[in-house]
Amino acid sequence: LVLDNCEHVLDGVGVLLERLLAGCPRLTVLATSRARLLLPFEQAFPVPGLSLESTGDGRADAVELFLRRAAAGGATVADHDLNRVVALCRGLDGMALAIELAAARLPSLGLDGLESGLADRLLLLTGGTRIDDRHRSLRSALDWSYRLLDEPERTLLRRVSVFAGPFAARSAAEVFAGWGPAEADAVPSILARLADHSLLITTATPGGTRYCDLETIRQYGAALVEDAGETAELHARHLAWILKAARRMLPPVMEGPEGDAWRADFDVISVEARQALPRARYVVDQRDAAYHVSLLLAELSFDRGRPGESQRRYELAAELAPDDASAAVALRLAAGAAEGRQFGNDALRLRAQAAESALRSGDRAGAGVDLARTAELIHRGPGIITTLPPAGEVELLLDRARPLVAGNAAAEGRLLIAEAWDADEWDPATRERVDRALALARSAGDGMGESAALDKLTTIHIAHGEPAEALACAVRRTEMLASVQVTADSALEFFDAFQMGSACAVAAGDLRTAQRLGEGLCDLPFYREEDHLATSRLIVVALLSGAWDEAIRLSEMFQRGWERAGRPIAGNLSPSPYATAAVHGLRGDDAQRERWTDLSATLTTPGRPTETIHFGEFFDALVLLHRGQADEAVLLLDEAPEGFTNHYNGMWRPWYSSAWAEAAVLGELPDAQE
Repeated sequence: LVLDNCEHVLDGVGVLLERLLAGCPRLTVLATSRARLLLPFEQAFPVPGLSLESTGDGRADAVELFLRRAAAGGATVADHDLNRVVALCRGLDGMALAIELAAARLPSLGLDGLESGLADRLLLLTGGTRIDDRHRSLRSALDWSYRLLDEPERTLLRRVSVFAGPFAARSAAEVFAGWGPAEADAVPSILARLADHSLLITTATPGGTRYCDLETIRQYGAALVEDAGETAELHARHLAWILKAARRMLPPVMEGPEGDAWRADFDVISVEARQALPRARYVVDQRDAAYHVSLLLAELSFDRGRPGESQRRYELAAELAPDDASAAVALRLAAGAAEGRQFGNDALRLRAQAAESALRSGDRAGAGVDLARTAELIHRGPGIITTLPPAGEVELLLDRARPLVAGNAAAEGRLLIAEAWDADEWDPATRERVDRALALARSAGDGMGESAALDKLTTIHIAHGEPAEALACAVRRTEMLASVQVTADSALEFFDAFQMGSACAVAAGDLRTAQRLGEGLCDLPFYREEDHLATSRLIVVALLSGAWDEAIRLSEMFQRGWERAGRPIAGNLSPSPYATAAVHGLRGDDAQRERWTDLSATLTTPGRPTETIHFGEFFDALVLLHRGQADEAVLLLDEAPEGFTNHYNGMWRPWYSSAWAEAAVLGELPDAQE
């Protein structure tokens, strides 16, 4: 029964039940949503929390209860605040008592106060005068249920509050092993009893049954842990369990049912670490374990396809590192993860910090490489840098790096690569630097250095109008990288090799190879959840191949991934939405064409206009020629392709030239034949 505005009836039922059961010690009543008397022939009807989703008949039950109780206390909620009420009710797990108590505080606290109080709802939810003393606060209601448990049940209920998300019985048994009064082999049965009492929720998963607290009960359990003086021991055990579980996940398994299970296990550990690490970083005797957990989970996050999470965990590992040398390693990996997700400014900051840590540890060559790679990225990857460093920054970095790398072949090779990226692609000395860098990298067995040198060689071919030679170099680079391990540190080389290779294939008119290399970009494990990065090259290939439906499908993935990543500025991704705009233009949908053109402009790196790259003019000319507007195409393509003398615009020179010539013929220009 749902008895509206009849608290006195409910109170009477409660009193009656207490009197009836006063002489029956084997029977218990719990103040929860599903009580079991465990009588013969008893049938249990689970009662879920109040609904949170509105129906066609009106507001959700939870919202309706909140509004009615608030109105009874003299408070009203404006229509534009109803979404906040829904979020508040969801934060209270749809529990009727908690919602009623929160509504009673609305006149004094307002919605702002209630929202901020969710972090400590047991203190927040002290009820009004119409509620029985036993239920005047959520804490007293839970106390009443807690007292009805035996000691092992009480112990386990409060200790499982350490878990941030759903957990398996075996996980709880591992965390609490050897810590009475609940023995490890009794943990599964105790958890089952707590679930029967509705103090835990059970969920069936492919990996077995999982238990979890409602957030209200979790906060209650954490308060009891504090009262019992168990906090330090419990947190240390939880962190040690996370470390042990993370070690069991190496090496990662990505494919098939085992891969699904691996990802599910990782997600569980990741959720737990998000709660455990922020508190452990400030506890002296937990910092070492926290460092190893951060380092391991950073590696696993990268394998899972979450380079952003990987970067943050590597940064925390650097903060917790026992010495400067370890901090430098973690910072380099954090910089690599940032490069992998194409957050160039983060990469520049982190690699500079790595250089300073390396210098403090006495690693001069390592510091020199960090400085050289920082300088290299500024010229090599301006498309992933939101705010370009000031003029002269590269020269300062190279000047600092030169004395540090002397005598170390691999480090000298990286310096030569950085110098080559700072030089003119038409200067013969640039090619000489690249050849020397290649020789040093190969002699030192530095696959990443060899890849960076081949990338520069590719750009030289493109700048000189040699797309076939550039493609051959790019393909050789992807083949060479097959022997290099995919890690956060090598992420830049892998994503750049496939996207550069696909772009060179487009420039050479080899769309089959462009498709294959674009698919290689999709297959990179660290792009598993980065759809905007994985699909970027395939959208352009789909447009040029005439696979317009596929281009639209990929563009939808691109937009979702970009928004999920926080809508980052990344100029090197600009051609993809512009190609999508061209597809819509070719189909006559100018509204969508404008939307995607605007998105392309949003991605553009400030200070690096895309007009100098000329892909936009080509895509727009394609639409104009398709529509028979050759004269307008002639006006748009006003720069002769002979002026395209660097690798950025050299990539588009062949396609621009074709549109330029076609517009001249269709526009009947006098020099069209030439």
